[in-house]
Amino acid sequence: KVIGDWSLVIGAFVVFTMLMTLSRSALLAAAVLVTLVLWKQLPRKKFFQFVGVLFVASLFVAVASYFTVPEVAVRAASTAGHISRPIEAVRSIVAKPLGYGLGTAGPASNRVSDTCVHLEEGSDSTWAQDRPELCVFVGSTQVQPEDRECRCPVLPENWYLQMGVELGVVGLLLYFMLIGVVSYWLLVIGNWRSGVGLAFLGISIAALFLHAWEDAAVAYTVWLLSAITLPKQ
Repeated sequence: KVIGDWSLVIGAFVVFTMLMTLSRSALLAAAVLVTLVLWKQLPRKKFFQFVGVLFVASLFVAVASYFTVPEVAVRAASTAGHISRPIEAVRSIVAKPLGYGLGTAGPASNRVSDTCVHLEEGSDSTWAQDRPELCVFVGSTQVQPEDRECRCPVLPENWYLQMGVELGVVGLLLYFMLIGVVSYWLLVIGNWRSGVGLAFLGISIAALFLHAWEDAAVAYTVWLLSAITLPKQ
């Protein structure tokens, strides 16, 4: 009863915290989880009414944010990267369907790549002249250094495409099968109310837009809990 009395406050605090992270991927994953929970808990009529109210409220917040703090709501550079980088990753998979090897894409590729700074078209790059080894791009043009071609990190902004770039088409298909089977066992056959299945689903959705499984603490925790929660056969 105590948990029930505080559930609304806790939920509001969680939503507020997620808003402060400015992570649109996390909010999208949370929206899917909330919709799934409501689908399981509410009668269909109340479900559609409640989801309709939440959708209108979310739309209002999104429009208000666009007009009041557009630099936060839109983030043109980040949004453009979420579009262009997955396309580049798909091209890489098509060019080499057997993959480039582990560590050649995603945040791990920073260890074997140059440090690159990407500026918007028309930006002033003179501030970097005292750092001759720093790779600077203005738009799509490399302006520094001039004596070599930079090798920037490969960041597909999509965990699954990262698997495709590293492991090829076969590895990507096997990984999709793994995620699908685990999700099915946790959410359909297992007890989805345990929260582990919802956490697994949320991170898997966020991975469509981020390297969500790259974080060791998240990956180890969720995969170990999933292994413990999976139904015994």
